[in-house]
Amino acid sequence: MRNHFETARLTRKTVLAVSIPLGVIAMSLYAVTCSRSIPWWDTPEYATAALTLGVPHAPGSLLLTLIGWIVAALPTGISDIFSLNLLAGVLASGTGVMVTLTGLRPAIPTTGSDDSLVYGRRRVFPAVLAAILAGLGFAFSETLWMYAVMFTPYILTALVTAIILWSLLRWWENADHADALKWLFIISLLFGLDLSVHRTNFLLLPGLFFWVLIRHPRTLVSFKAWVCGLGGLFTGLAAHLLTMPLAARDPYMNAGNASNWSRFWDYLSIKQQGGGFLVQFFPRKADIWDEQIADFLAAFQHSFFSTDGPLGPFGLLSGILGLLGLVILWRRHRRLALAFTTLLLATSIVTVLYFNIPADFFRSLHRHYLPCMTIFAAISVYGASMMALGVWNMKGRLRPIAIGLMALLLVDTAVAQVARNFECRDMSQEYFAEDFARNTLSSLPKNAILFVAGDNDTFPLWFLQGGLGERPDVTILNLPLLNTDWYVKQTLLREPDFPLPYTIDNLSEIRHRQWTDTTIMLPVVGKPAAYGITGWKNLPDSIALDIPPMSDAPYLLAQDWFVLQMLIANNWQRPVYLASTVGGWNLGWLMPYCRMEGYVKRIVPIKNPPENIEILRKNLMERYTYRGYADTEVELDPVSRQMAVNLYAGFLTLVNQERSRDDFGAAREAYDHMMEVLPPQRLKPPEQIQNAIDRVGEQLNEGMTRR
Repeated sequence: MRNHFETARLTRKTVLAVSIPLGVIAMSLYAVTCSRSIPWWDTPEYATAALTLGVPHAPGSLLLTLIGWIVAALPTGISDIFSLNLLAGVLASGTGVMVTLTGLRPAIPTTGSDDSLVYGRRRVFPAVLAAILAGLGFAFSETLWMYAVMFTPYILTALVTAIILWSLLRWWENADHADALKWLFIISLLFGLDLSVHRTNFLLLPGLFFWVLIRHPRTLVSFKAWVCGLGGLFTGLAAHLLTMPLAARDPYMNAGNASNWSRFWDYLSIKQQGGGFLVQFFPRKADIWDEQIADFLAAFQHSFFSTDGPLGPFGLLSGILGLLGLVILWRRHRRLALAFTTLLLATSIVTVLYFNIPADFFRSLHRHYLPCMTIFAAISVYGASMMALGVWNMKGRLRPIAIGLMALLLVDTAVAQVARNFECRDMSQEYFAEDFARNTLSSLPKNAILFVAGDNDTFPLWFLQGGLGERPDVTILNLPLLNTDWYVKQTLLREPDFPLPYTIDNLSEIRHRQWTDTTIMLPVVGKPAAYGITGWKNLPDSIALDIPPMSDAPYLLAQDWFVLQMLIANNWQRPVYLASTVGGWNLGWLMPYCRMEGYVKRIVPIKNPPENIEILRKNLMERYTYRGYADTEVELDPVSRQMAVNLYAGFLTLVNQERSRDDFGAAREAYDHMMEVLPPQRLKPPEQIQNAIDRVGEQLNEGMTRR
């Protein structure tokens, strides 16, 4: 007896019947909720790489960069970043379509040759409709939707997972025929290409081994199969070589400067972060059961088994359909069920082991579980399709009731996901990262040098400067990257007159070095007015920089040495600033000479300098924009909240200074503006800051009453 799955076919009508409605519905909601700007974290970096054909941080995402560059060049009439974010929606819609077609494939009945969608045929229509609804349930799941509205490689790698899964099924059907070699080549090619997107899909390889072993063990010892497999893999991997000519162009973003073979290998192996492709299975960075597996299960729970949405228990339907699909598959196609189960379990185990997530990690890594979720989603689609066919073919008076209940449950599968996730995934009104970057750049005078410390105070600035060409006069320097030779060299190549007493030939002097507590005297030039310092007639002849070694070792980091040498060579000619996000753990020895000016701190030649109220007022009250912070309909994420909380110190300083000058009108204006644009009841600042806000408000009220 033939296995009907092995001879099943999806005609063009069926493919279109799935792809068009599912793609249109998914893309419609993605477009509505899509970010019109840059969010925090990776999007502004990858967007900058796409707009400039640059090289983002290792291991990079070459394929995404090339696709994004093409899309941004299209005459769409909308902003580049909106185009790129919409591209993410297109990729996510494609993922939903491919997952749905994959899950539907083993469910389509093969009795007869007609695969028509005519209602009266009763063969395909119920399965297709159920598959679409289950596919929408995955399309609007928490993790997939999160990356469907912003330009990142994570959504592209999910699409590649779905295409790999589809190709695995096609190979399964043809494993006994010559066409199987073609599908092996395609599968291997996809693995190779995806390595230039993200590394997550390589974690499918153990499951792929068992998939082949279960269906056709002889493939594993076939010379032709290995030639096709390795040929596809190396063809896909060869695409990575394009990184070298891209890097040789010296684009604005050129992480690692992978312009020759040696640097290319260092880039691929992530040498800057420790090398070895960051593979560290042991020791575990957290308890594998209570932390790492729990995090994996939590990701699945949020996407498939959640009950905390408006429709409550209906949020479980996607997950239940997946479990039902596994049961039915085990009853109908034992070997295929074993292959799917092994693929899901093996990939899940390897994923948890590979990423080795530390306890209390500072951001969610649920995106790394998308390949596992994609596999489960295909099984969920299969379960929905088989349930629909079973109910549709019922006999008796209860058939209409059963069909109605089935339809209601399947519709609720998608509706429950939308109801739960729409608000929290709606990024259409979020401009927090863009406003932070624009506010920061607007704070800076011409030819300023700005030091930043992390992803979220760097990538948005890079996007505005490199991607959009704004404020090219400002030099933006990332402190951790100053510990690498390629970044320092890149700085000097782009700015030959940058104030640094080194040339390209002796950059090796900028390195970590043994260090003890040392005081460096830095001569001072200029008049107080040049630094915006009021109330001083003269400046000191020099300032003392007390520079200690690292807290846990007798060393000074290369970044500190760079900044010190730059300060000496600059001789106070170009204004130097730190982003407000640069804390005491970075350049702590320079903090006593910082003057707060909002989102930036200026280095001035006075210890514990007085505030410049005019600059502070100009920045906080006139230059800065605060879109979304007071809007209760805009979701507030932790990074946006923290960036806003950082500004309370500036506002409170401004209010207190105005009050000390007995200008209660100006003080009240500043206080009211703060409360309007950064409402504490929404931002929920730490208790110490909230108490300071309340205290200043009371003092203002008392002062106004006395007057």
